[in-house]
Amino acid sequence: MAGIGFTGAQTLNRDFQLKLLKQLANYYPHAHVGRWQELNEDEATVKVNMFYLREHQLLETDAQIQPEFGGMFVYHSSKITHKGLDFLADDGGL
Repeated sequence: MAGIGFTGAQTLNRDFQLKLLKQLANYYPHAHVGRWQELNEDEATVKVNMFYLREHQLLETDAQIQPEFGGMFVYHSSKITHKGLDFLADDGGL
């Protein structure tokens, strides 16, 4: 399957998800601002896992795929949510 922004096999990576949430927890209540390359993973891994965590409301991010620029992945900042912090604490939350 080929298409705009398709980068090959895109799978969920639980280790990366946990690493990302823990990293963002260190910035809480502020957002991490930077480039996706600073996350030390390939673009496909960052993209699919960041969108997955956002869909589950564990993080907020301005990451997006811009079809008008050939499907370029754009990222500036992400922030862990209260649900993400509760997930990491694994104590049932409030």
